[in-house]
Amino acid sequence: MLQSFLDKYKIPVIILIAVLMVLFILLNGSGGQSAPGNIQNEPLPMEDDQVPSAHEEEAAQPLNKEIFVDVKGAVHKPGIYQAVQSERVNDLIIRAGGFTEAAQDTSVNLAQRVTDEMVIYVPEEGEPGAFPASVAIPEGEEMLDINQAEALEFESLPGIGPAKAKAIVDYRSENGPFQTIEELMEVSGIGEGTFDKLKENITVN
Repeated sequence: MLQSFLDKYKIPVIILIAVLMVLFILLNGSGGQSAPGNIQNEPLPMEDDQVPSAHEEEAAQPLNKEIFVDVKGAVHKPGIYQAVQSERVNDLIIRAGGFTEAAQDTSVNLAQRVTDEMVIYVPEEGEPGAFPASVAIPEGEEMLDINQAEALEFESLPGIGPAKAKAIVDYRSENGPFQTIEELMEVSGIGEGTFDKLKENITVN
C-alpha cells in the first residue's frame, strides 16, 4: 500500500521536499545577517596612539594671535612692539631698527619665537654681566625673590653675571635679608644703571 502511494504521489512529494529545503536554506542564510536598516553607524573607539596629546593640541592653536613685545638695549628704536606669535626675535629686532654698532648681537637668539609680554634685551659689547645665550625673557612670570634666589637664578637677570650674582649672595649672607629691592644697589658692582634693567623682575618677600 505504501509502495502504491509513493508511486502515485512520487513527483509531488519530491517537489514538496525540494521546496522545504529551499525555504530552510533561505531562512538560515538570512538569519546571520543584519537587515540593511539595522546597521549601526557608531564611531570606532580611538586607539591610544590616535588620541591627540597636549603638545599636539597646543601646536594646533593659531599662531596669528596679537601679542606685545618689549625690545630694549642696543637697538636703534627700543620700545614696545605689536607682533604675532609666529614671529621670531629677528623680526622684532628689525622692526626696532636693528642692532646698534655697540650691540653684542652674538648673545641674542634670533631664531627664538616671541611670546606675549616678552622682553628682548640686547646688551652692548663689554657690558658687565651681559647676557650669555638667550636674552629674550618672558615677563608676567613669577618675579625673582632676591631673599630666596641662589646665584644661578640671579644670573638669569639682565646685567647680572657670575661675579655680581656671587656678590649679591655674599651681601645677603653678611647683612641679612634685603628690606627693599633698592637695597640691591648697596651690593658692590650694582649701580643705578644695572638696577634699572632688573628692577621689574625682582621682589622681596
